[in-house]
Parts: sequence; structure tokens; C-alpha cells
Amino acid sequence: DVIEVASPKPFPAGSDKRTEIPLTVHETAEVARHEPVTFGLPIPQGTLGHPDAVAFLDGGKAIPAQSRALVRWPDRSVKWLLVSGQVELKPKQTKHLTLAFGGDTKLQQASADSLLRESGNSLSVDTGKTRFVLDCKTGTGTIETADGLVTKLPQSRLTSTDGRVFNGKVESVTVEESGSQRVVILTRGHHLDQAGEPLFGFELRYFLHAGDPFIRVDHILQHDIVSADMKYGDEMKSFRSLDLVFPTETDGANVALDENKKHSLASGERLFQHESDAFSLPSGGAGTRAPGLATSGGLTVAVRDFWQQWPKAIAAEKGALAVGLYPAITPDDRYANRPNEHILYYYLRDGNYTFRSGFEKRHELLIGPSSAGSQWEEIQGRINEPLLVSASSDWYLGSGALPGLTAQNAPAFPAYNEMLRDDADGYLALREEDNWYGVMNFGDWWGERGNNWGNIEYDLQNAMITQYFRTGDNRFFDIAEDAARHNA
Repeated sequence: DVIEVASPKPFPAGSDKRTEIPLTVHETAEVARHEPVTFGLPIPQGTLGHPDAVAFLDGGKAIPAQSRALVRWPDRSVKWLLVSGQVELKPKQTKHLTLAFGGDTKLQQASADSLLRESGNSLSVDTGKTRFVLDCKTGTGTIETADGLVTKLPQSRLTSTDGRVFNGKVESVTVEESGSQRVVILTRGHHLDQAGEPLFGFELRYFLHAGDPFIRVDHILQHDIVSADMKYGDEMKSFRSLDLVFPTETDGANVALDENKKHSLASGERLFQHESDAFSLPSGGAGTRAPGLATSGGLTVAVRDFWQQWPKAIAAEKGALAVGLYPAITPDDRYANRPNEHILYYYLRDGNYTFRSGFEKRHELLIGPSSAGSQWEEIQGRINEPLLVSASSDWYLGSGALPGLTAQNAPAFPAYNEMLRDDADGYLALREEDNWYGVMNFGDWWGERGNNWGNIEYDLQNAMITQYFRTGDNRFFDIAEDAARHNA
């Protein structure tokens, strides 16, 4: 039999009328910014057909941008649009931007202008400041600048409870986005020992932007090894540590401390964030909350929410910088017999990390050349307080893409709005007071039925993001994002 498949219908043309969406971005870290932004916007049905037929504007000046449709309406017009570009702000500045479409708005540059190049088994991305090269067959590669090698691509290194080392082996490479302003590349694989036995899967996702010397790297650990003959209890698996290792051809490192201090680490030394409010250094040094930023040779690395997701570590190794996403716990009984052990330390017993089948955890890092000229405070602001581009609540609610939401000033909801404000303040206060932090728990809340973590069972992120859309208050977005990252 011959089966013929009809070609898809062309996307609708959209509206002939020009639409301009007012946007706002605030600088909150009190540092200068010149960095990428990526944000989503709802679009009314029938008004935008092609996602590239938009203009991202700073006053009358066009910002080079890349956009794609995330969701479409039944008539195939764009419902949610993802936009990537770069913005520049002074410390504490509020800037007003515009996204325009319809009317005489022209299509942006074609996909042929993508930053990505493919040659045989190799992928390369030249942002104009940094060059990224990946061998799809081996999963190895480099990050370079005009000054030379910054680092080889990081390797996920897991140590089992019996001391065996399992190195991450890339099994697949996927280009998730490719355009003139942004490229996203995903690598997937498993940690293998010398005999080829796997223990836990992993993903490394690289985000590269035009004109940006830094690269965002997301590491995801996956407890994905299961079998049909598993018995009760077999779903729990433990390991000793997991480090993301960056070869740097340098033996030492400089690491950021609290109170804007710095400390030099020799090979074999580390900063160990063993509680949300305590870290240790070699030779008895100590502090409270380390920012999670270090340099080694030509490399700079920053970890988002470093102390919030304790345990964490940054270690200098011979020819490498090791970021302890799940660092070795010393001594083994550090967390034994602690008050609230069932709340804060239950997954950290006997010096091991123990997780259930299906567990996934993401860490976000920012890596780039030490020669980029960025101050440490600017890097910390970028990783921990990323710029948020927002439309008005009137636009979100009027787009039709968020049905069921009521305007902030609706007469029937003043008590609800006041309650949500109090709840947000109360949640943040309780998080600090009761130490709702840790790699397993940050973004969650304790007390479900009096004895459990909520595990987002009552949809904290949905309640908070809904209120953000209704009010434009970024505090609700921040809580929603922390909650969403807890289980994404």
C-alpha cells in the first residue's frame, strides 16, 4: 500500500495591525549587566503566525533576537512565544523594552545564520567571544577564546559507596535550539566504572548566546537504573559523591567567601559548604554562606544557589577544578544523631547520598574565561539574580492564554491578595527560620500533615506564578521558580 501524507498547511499570516507589548526589566543585584535574557510571552489568538515576525526593541533601537513558538492556538497561530536577546543595564536600573509584531514588522534573520556549525561528528558554536567544540561520538570537547584554552568540557564523576569511580560517558547528543542568538545542546549518558557497569544517568545541557563569553551548563543527575525483578527496598540507591570536573591545566584555585572575601586553594584542598550557614576551609578556616564562585587558570565557574543546596564543595585538584554537586561528606557521621535528622539529613546517612528510583536533580552553573573582565560581584548577580523580563499583568490576563485568572483589582479578591502577600512573606521567613534548604529540599516546604515535606503536592509553584501574572510582583515569580526547580 502507498500512503500519502499531505503537506502541513502554512502557518496563518497573523494580524495586519501592529501590536506593541510593553516590557520591563529591573536590575536587582546592584551591579552592571550586559547579558542574555530569555523570556516567554502569551500571544492573543490569531495575531501572530510566524514566530520570527517580531521585533525586540530598546526605545527605537532593535535588539538582535531569536524567537520560537512554544505552544500554538487551535488555528495554529502562536500562543506562547519564547524570545532570546541581550540587554544592558546599570546597577539598580529599570529599563522599559518593547516586543512588536504585526503590521510592517519583518521576519528576522533566517536560520541559516545560526551560530551552530556541523562538520562530521563535530559541533561547534562561536559566540564571538567564546568557541565551544563538541565531538558527538566521544562526548569530549573544549571551550576556548582568542587567548587559548579555557577548559575541556566537564566530566561528571561519581564515586560509589565502595570507592569505585564511575566516569560520565556521553551516549547521545541533541541540538535542542539553533539560531542566530542562542544555541542549546543536550548530552545524555551514564556513569560507568572500568568494567562498563552503569550507576546513575546524567545530562549536561549547554546554553550559548551570541556575544557572550559565558556558557550556562545544567547538570542533571538521574536515578534511572531499574529492573522488573527489583524487590521492595531495591529502588533506593546510594553513592559516595559526585563532582563535575573541569580540566584547567592548573593545580590551584581562588574561591569566593562570604563578606566579599577570597581564598586560595592548593591542589587537594577544598571549600566545603556542609550546612546552609556554615562552610569549612583547610587548616580550620570557616565561614557562613559561600557564594559558590571560583577561578582556576583561565576558567571561572559559578554555581546557582550554592549554599541553599548544601552540601556543596569547590576543590582544587591537580590540573582540574572539581565542583562538588554532591561532595564527599567528612567525617562519615557528620549528620548522625542531629536534631531534626528526619527533616534535614535523612538522605545523608553514613556519609552517603541515598535516593529513590525516578529521582532527578538539576544544578545550574555558569562557566567562562577568567579574562572576560567581569567582576565577581557581576557574575554572582547574573547566576543568582538573573534578569527577568516581564509584561504587565493586563497583558498576561488579556492575552486569553491564561484562562480563569482574575484581575488584581477585582472587587471580589482583596482578601485573597492580602493573604497571598502574607503567605509569601511567611514562607520566606519560615524557610530561613526552619532551615528549609539542602540539595534535596530547597524550594519545598515542611509540615504537610505535620510530618512530611510537601513535595509540591499542593502546587506551591502554580499558586505563586498565578499571583505573579495577576500582580507583576517579582517576589511571587522567585518563589515559584524555586519551587519549580525543586522537581524539574
